[in-house]
Amino acid sequence: MDLSFKSLRNQKAHPGLRTSQQFLFGLQSLYCKKSRQETFSLKSDCKPLISSFQVVHFEFMVALISSFQVAHFNSNPPQQNLRRNLLQHHRRTSLIRCGIAEASGQPAPVGQKTKYNDGLFEKLFMTLFARKMEKFGAPAKAGGAGKEKGWLDYNYESFVDASKKVMQGRNRIQQQQVVRQVLLSMLPPGAPEQFRKLFPPTRWAEEFNAALTVPFFQWLVGPSEVIEVEVNGVKQRSGVLIKKCRYLENSGCVGMCVNMCKIPTQDFFTNEFGLPLTMNPNFEDMSCEMIYGQAPPAFEDDPVAKQPCFANICGTRSILFCSPTQFCESARDQISSCNSTTTDAESLDKGSHPCIADLQLDAFTPQDYADALDKSILFFEGQRSGKLPADQRLAWRADSGLSDGTTYHVNLVGGYYDAGDNVKFGLPMAFTTTLLAWSVIEFGSSMGNQIHNAKSAIRWSTDYLLKAATATPDTLYVQVGDPNMDHRCWERPEDMDTPRTVYKVTAQNPGSDVEAETAAALAAASIVFRDSDPRYSSKLLGTAMKVFSFADRYRGSYSESLSSAVCPFYCSYSGYHDELLWGASWLHRASQNVSYLNYIQSNGHTLGAEDDDYSFSWDDKRPGTKVLLSKGFLESSQPEFLTFKSHSDNYICSLIPGSSSFQAQYTPGGLLYKGSESNLQYVTSTTFLLLTYAKYLSSNGGETSCGGTTVTAESLVAQAKKQVDYILGDNPQKMSYMVGFGEKYPHHVHHRGSSVPGVKSHPARIPCGDGFQYLYSGSPNPNVLVGAILGGPDSRDEFADARSNYQQSEPATYINAPFVGAVAFFAATTT
Repeated sequence: MDLSFKSLRNQKAHPGLRTSQQFLFGLQSLYCKKSRQETFSLKSDCKPLISSFQVVHFEFMVALISSFQVAHFNSNPPQQNLRRNLLQHHRRTSLIRCGIAEASGQPAPVGQKTKYNDGLFEKLFMTLFARKMEKFGAPAKAGGAGKEKGWLDYNYESFVDASKKVMQGRNRIQQQQVVRQVLLSMLPPGAPEQFRKLFPPTRWAEEFNAALTVPFFQWLVGPSEVIEVEVNGVKQRSGVLIKKCRYLENSGCVGMCVNMCKIPTQDFFTNEFGLPLTMNPNFEDMSCEMIYGQAPPAFEDDPVAKQPCFANICGTRSILFCSPTQFCESARDQISSCNSTTTDAESLDKGSHPCIADLQLDAFTPQDYADALDKSILFFEGQRSGKLPADQRLAWRADSGLSDGTTYHVNLVGGYYDAGDNVKFGLPMAFTTTLLAWSVIEFGSSMGNQIHNAKSAIRWSTDYLLKAATATPDTLYVQVGDPNMDHRCWERPEDMDTPRTVYKVTAQNPGSDVEAETAAALAAASIVFRDSDPRYSSKLLGTAMKVFSFADRYRGSYSESLSSAVCPFYCSYSGYHDELLWGASWLHRASQNVSYLNYIQSNGHTLGAEDDDYSFSWDDKRPGTKVLLSKGFLESSQPEFLTFKSHSDNYICSLIPGSSSFQAQYTPGGLLYKGSESNLQYVTSTTFLLLTYAKYLSSNGGETSCGGTTVTAESLVAQAKKQVDYILGDNPQKMSYMVGFGEKYPHHVHHRGSSVPGVKSHPARIPCGDGFQYLYSGSPNPNVLVGAILGGPDSRDEFADARSNYQQSEPATYINAPFVGAVAFFAATTT
């Protein structure tokens, strides 16, 4: 197949024509070795590994675009020409026939099965999909495996049967994940990125994809036609009406329709391709409406979530199928009528029967979330430095760092080690404290008997921060331990013999970032202890005010003052402006002193109040500040906080698939993905902001607008729950990334104290260099760091449980801190 693009490139045409040219060249660069040349040959220039299926796909796409190129835009609307040329091409080619063998030429009435006359092309597609599905299906029973099917042995029923096997033993989320993986495996590398470039979410792209769907996917869904729909108040021909869905007709199962087709297809187009798609199946007549350009609703808001099952739909076969979310009422009574070899009642209880394979139970119970809450707080006891209390629960830990600060004539005993090493870094410790306090402020009422432990975790840090802030006038001690020397050793904190160097910021060597974060931590904690310990609360707030004043008066970044002592470990990449605004916001909330509101209004412009940012972490506080300040408008209708509500909306909308400002990245398994190193720190902080904003939003109508998409507080909660559940084990690896939670969790945690034998089991000192044998050992950690949330999986949901893999296997206090609030919320609200 030889094509010439020179004439196309020289044409002066409608914008839609130029877009189609770009698409054609994009296809060339996607499939072929040569890029954007004048001519090329599909056979000689395209990838040797390209499959016959991809060649057919490519030739079809090229022919389609070519026919579109010559459409007369001046005489007819572009979409009419596009549709006409698609239909003409469809009639000219034998690639896609999907012929109906009914005398009427139309699908059979409901209750009767439509007969199809599938050609070679359709059967190849069915075989390809079925074989992909079979890789994920339930394994055959011993002795039950038959002869392997050849390529010509598959038909549509084989494809549906493979789908049913995939459903066995999986809940609806897991079913959807399998379909997503199958779809991704069908595409050449880089295809989603190319699609996003070629098809930005414009009306032209939406109408083009609708027109493409009709001829290209009839083998899967049956006959369809392009229809006019309304998207965001605009009428356009980006709808597809499937007259009688072949997949629904053959499966007879609402759950299969929803979880194996509708939801994963919507998500795939919306999240992978960046082109919103909503599918609205009609379970009365088995038709379905596809709307390109319309963002799908959250599952909880979708009518299909409440759709009951089909019963006795197949005439002579009394097959009972389930709804997308629950058992059919008479499932146990009619189990023998299901078309399956597994009919025992025990299989029903295990959810392995195909008739109920689409059963969706919450991944975790309220008791599970309560257990996770307990463990997430317990983790902080494993990070303690100083003299441990009598009620210390992680017994393998012992006293450490008892002389911290002594050589500098200050008492800096206490506080937390940040992660898997033995350094006390002030910036992440203060941020951890702020987030722990915020968790208690917003969700403390949901913590039950864990509220005491949560407050103890906060106080362990604030006692240390008070020492650091008040030991010397106009000085804040911000770090204990030389990180470069510490990283040359692998030893438990009880044996530390590396230099316990003390680092500080002063008027001459400022550190507004770490100072303002410390002020925020002390101010937030003062709210936590306001009722239970008023005197302590007052001390915290008074110290916070002094530290903030010092930070504002002597401005500068601690990264510049302390250089290699803090960089690259906790370098303040975002600067100190965000911390000043963050600190002032917390002081305003804690004190209700109008001077801090005036400060925010007067300095907000220069400190980034009008900037949008999309990562909330120990380094960058801007999204958290906006959400924190939005409370004033959402709960009290104070107009001076409206701008922060608007910026909070921008942040939230960036996380919602299908919204006009969506820009977040999610893994195939649904995890928010920000970076390859310690990604879960962004997941837990983002999840906390989603829930906190949903709480604020609920007091003001319960919804906000993301362009043309309405986002409810409930949908934000649902989005947050997906992230929490993923961390706890509802993910492709079926692994909990919280140590000690669930049946499967990492055992090779990058953590000195956890990986080296404890002092009680091994009283003799283990020197600096001797500890590396434990770092590189293949044995599980001898001490379980219960509750630690690790860095987590990569962008493909893959995780290597290796101690040397610190990017994925190292815990940190600032990963756990916001998760405490999030899991407390679900412990109290899940039913």
